[in-house]
Amino acid sequence: MPDSIKSTSDISSLEDAIAIIESQRLALEKAEHERNEYKKLYDLVFLELERMRRHLFGKKSERVADEQLPLSFLEAAKTLEAFEEEEPTPIPNSRRKKTAGKGKKRSGRKPLPEHLPVERIELPVPAEVEADPDAFKKIGEDVSETLERRPATLVRVQIVRPKFARKGNDAAGVIASALPTKPIEKGLAGPGLLAYIIISKYADHIPLNRQEGIFAREKIVLGRSTLCGWIKQAAELPRLVYDVMWKDAMNAHCIATDATGVLVQAPEQCIRGHFFVCIADREHVLYKYTRHHNSEAVNDMLGHYKGFIIADAHIVYDQLFRDTTERIESGCFAHGRRYFYDALTTDPDRAMVAIRLIGKLFEIEREIADKTPDIKEQIRLERSKPITDKFFKWCDAQWPLVIEETPIFIALRYARNQREALCRFLDDGQLPIHNNFSELQLRSQVIGRRNWLFLGSEDGGEWNCIFTSLIASCRLHDIEPWGYLRDLLILLPDWPRNRVLELSPKFWKQTLEQSDAQQRLAANPFWRLCSIDS
Repeated sequence: MPDSIKSTSDISSLEDAIAIIESQRLALEKAEHERNEYKKLYDLVFLELERMRRHLFGKKSERVADEQLPLSFLEAAKTLEAFEEEEPTPIPNSRRKKTAGKGKKRSGRKPLPEHLPVERIELPVPAEVEADPDAFKKIGEDVSETLERRPATLVRVQIVRPKFARKGNDAAGVIASALPTKPIEKGLAGPGLLAYIIISKYADHIPLNRQEGIFAREKIVLGRSTLCGWIKQAAELPRLVYDVMWKDAMNAHCIATDATGVLVQAPEQCIRGHFFVCIADREHVLYKYTRHHNSEAVNDMLGHYKGFIIADAHIVYDQLFRDTTERIESGCFAHGRRYFYDALTTDPDRAMVAIRLIGKLFEIEREIADKTPDIKEQIRLERSKPITDKFFKWCDAQWPLVIEETPIFIALRYARNQREALCRFLDDGQLPIHNNFSELQLRSQVIGRRNWLFLGSEDGGEWNCIFTSLIASCRLHDIEPWGYLRDLLILLPDWPRNRVLELSPKFWKQTLEQSDAQQRLAANPFWRLCSIDS
């Protein structure tokens, strides 16, 4: 048999060898892939170990020497820096800082407001003029203005009521004008002072003990227990507005919500409570204090609502969407993007792909921010939908290749699990792509928490939510909060209870245009006294 002709056994052996080689090649590729993935996991553990070492033994600065980090981590950091340099986040024109360029005329100092009281101080004439006044004549004067501050003005308001008795009929009794209604019946504080204390505590985050010291510097003795009692009593009237705002929010097209924790003072150890925020169609900003962060609290807050709910994928919200079509979940791409940012240190290549795609979606949203919902929906379907399709197709392709419980695994799992909710914004121009506004509104509670540290009681959490809801809604509608609260405390005692919603920040500007509200305010002596416009 010629050598060129191989036997059947030789062919079989050759095929077996090729199959073995192919299987070994696949096994080698799989081993190399797993090695690379575990190397990324090692980098993550190493980074966390360095953070722990600095926290326990070293300086609290987050700076780390280059020689302390693995090469792959440094490369990931450089990749992130390059990405930030190559593709800076576009800033809308309205938010860009105007820089002074060559040839631009400076605007100069702005004039002082006209409503400020003016104190005119005339300096004495120069010594030369005083020595020989007949040799000089006055040709004018130079006026320069300086902004100065006096101690805050507290006023003793004396309400004088003339008393009358009918002539020749002493039994008829004495008559006098009725006292103006006050927010706290028979209380010492007027509406302007109450509004100032509330704004200082809940908008400027000045605890009552510090306010007590501020008043003491002005030689006014107001103990913190007195101030706390005033806030407790003053909360009863605005609670009416707060309640109808919640009722009106249940008719919103979409509600965005989020939560943060807060400590509450207790006899032995502080207990933990929670502040939820709900934003209804960018019309109401509402806070709610709950003892627990669980499904029961969420159901009590939003169980009667029918519409879209924008939230993160926390398990406490799941029961709102279970076995019902009345409430529809809408996802937050900013929350999903955050997971990919967390994966930058261990898997920068994959993380950067996701961040770039999500960034394109946000660029489109910035471009169409001032468009109507119909136009937004059209543009989203034309431009955003192809990007989301590409993003989730990429997520599906990468899913079998990542190691469980790594940062990139967690990011991909979140995106794939929330695919339907994350794509909800494509079909509705009224839905935002993210839930950032809720987190932004929670910052006021976080900043306040850093100042007053804990709530004095759970009742204090309710008072907090009433006033912070009104203040945040004022900011939403560009209303000055101190003037609003002052006027609200003046109007509420005698305002018709079936028209309380008119006093919410959503309708406040329209209400002030009505003659009814104008007459009620003008007739109140406290308003005439402390109004800037009076």
